[in-house]
Amino acid sequence: METLKQFITNRKPGYPANAYVSYPGFDDLYVRHGYHNIDGELVDTLDLTNLKASCPGNGAFSNLVDWIFANYPKTVIYVENVLNPRFGDKLIRMGFTKIGVRHPFSYFKRGNNGNS
Repeated sequence: METLKQFITNRKPGYPANAYVSYPGFDDLYVRHGYHNIDGELVDTLDLTNLKASCPGNGAFSNLVDWIFANYPKTVIYVENVLNPRFGDKLIRMGFTKIGVRHPFSYFKRGNNGNS
């Protein structure tokens, strides 16, 4: 299984746009290079679509987001179809913006350098 870093850096035509990847603190991490309409603009995103922390509640997701923005500051992270309301609340506290008008909601957050 490739690492998240390999998935992000190997992006090119013909390369898979989605994969399960390895990252410390996660049993499952499924990601995708996507495009989403955010604030009326089609934005290139890194979608986090299926997450299972090894030990939920111990900061794995916060560490993941911090690592992505530290290494890829122009990234827009898109968390898709959040089913757990507590996790949705955490995303809001982390600075993510909720998208949608009904459950399940999705959330996005831009890196420090604006658009990707």
